[in-house]
Amino acid sequence: MVRIERNTMEAIKKESWPKVNNPNLPINERARAATQILKCWYVRSRESARVNGWLKDHPGFKEYAAAILGSSPDNFPKEIKSRLVKRYGIKRGVIPEGDSYYPSPERR
Repeated sequence: MVRIERNTMEAIKKESWPKVNNPNLPINERARAATQILKCWYVRSRESARVNGWLKDHPGFKEYAAAILGSSPDNFPKEIKSRLVKRYGIKRGVIPEGDSYYPSPERR
């Protein structure tokens, strides 16, 4: 598992969100920026699972991304979310809306 310091993740997200939300940028660049945000959320979620003793039950990135994409209708602009769903799929009802942590086995 890749470890990224919290301040590095925050810097990545801070740099990525304006790209995601900029309709003047090429869609591929915007989707790459959204993927960087997903990766930051994923690393944070896995670290929480490790700390809480259920890392072996945490999904891989693709399954996590599908669950995040299914957690809220508006977590990314529609045209970006569409690209991400084509790439990772969508899995509704796993991660509560507004959350970015994959639920522990007890909460599923």
